[in-house]
Amino acid sequence: MLEKNFQITPNEFYTTNTQSTLKDVLEKNNVDDVEYGYIFIGYPNWNQADVDLLKYLDTKFLDKLRHTDTLLIVDYTYEGFSPVECPIVYILENNCKKYEIDPKKIFYFSGNLKTNSDLINVVPVYLLDYCGNFKTVNHNLLEIKNKCLATLQDKIVLSLSRRNRHHRVLAHAMLFASTLREHAIISQDKLTNFHIDDFSLEKIGYTRKQWRRFSKTLPLIADTNQFHINDPFNTLEDLHCKTVFSIVNETLVHDYNNTSLFYSEKILKPIVNFQPMIIFGQPGINHALKDLGFKLYDEYFDLSFDFEPDHIIRYKKLLQSIESLVRDLSTFSIKDKVEWRFRHHHILNHNFNNLKLQTHSSNAAKKFAAKVSELRTTNKETF
Repeated sequence: MLEKNFQITPNEFYTTNTQSTLKDVLEKNNVDDVEYGYIFIGYPNWNQADVDLLKYLDTKFLDKLRHTDTLLIVDYTYEGFSPVECPIVYILENNCKKYEIDPKKIFYFSGNLKTNSDLINVVPVYLLDYCGNFKTVNHNLLEIKNKCLATLQDKIVLSLSRRNRHHRVLAHAMLFASTLREHAIISQDKLTNFHIDDFSLEKIGYTRKQWRRFSKTLPLIADTNQFHINDPFNTLEDLHCKTVFSIVNETLVHDYNNTSLFYSEKILKPIVNFQPMIIFGQPGINHALKDLGFKLYDEYFDLSFDFEPDHIIRYKKLLQSIESLVRDLSTFSIKDKVEWRFRHHHILNHNFNNLKLQTHSSNAAKKFAAKVSELRTTNKETF
């Protein structure tokens, strides 16, 4: 593959972010002698009519895109926005009509695993280990198990949050008020200009007075109070070895009528530390792990809460599903807690190896290569 350089007029729709390994992944499944242009989508206000994404590309490149075998790769692999929030597919389809470009020459790579299109080539891909930090971790199960035996004490559950997303704050308020609190390591920043309405308070089981009391206890420090620092690829080995399992608080909890499914790098930290996890995220997110090549943690946890549509009720059901488990684990010796954590070692090892192999991104690259081959076959006059 040959990247074609072209000029981009500065604009709000594209970003100069260059951290993606999508190019590297695609190069490993090389498509010989295909020229392509590459753009990263940014974070503009998408509530605009008739967005023209292609007008910022120079006319020479657009002519090549129109008349030669050149492709355009659009990268939004770090976000899982629903088309309801971020209608990039619709915009690209319309841009192709406007500029008389074959829509099959547009390849849109999205972190939303439910993105699709009948016109342009949409390739959903899980590609969040973009610095290779997790892929190069050289842990092994026995090493981590021995560290757990040396460091595990009375805490069972690990629940982390850096950014105060509304759903994560509510989740930690519910966890804090539950019987699980004394068995949990919780990371929660203090609240600034955080609004909670009376309806949500009632749903989570708080009075206004209880909410104020909870707010005054913050921050809850797991290891450091530097909540302003984004360090997404820190494996946090110590915290994961001090606890038996993790509740992973994901970035999104709404799926916008089943149009979004997104995993962040947060699921990778328990995986590289061989720790069972239960995810608080969008409906069905625990079960959809298998679509990424991972094994489910259903031999550890009751995942029947996973498809509950209301995210507050879903989290309540999550807590209910682990209450008796945590109560039982709290009576175990350290050795028995560690044995429980590693008892389904086939799941822990499989998921670690699946991460190292980058199975899902490799499959996406193969899909890309197949689509390019198909495009060549059907468009021999330009390819």
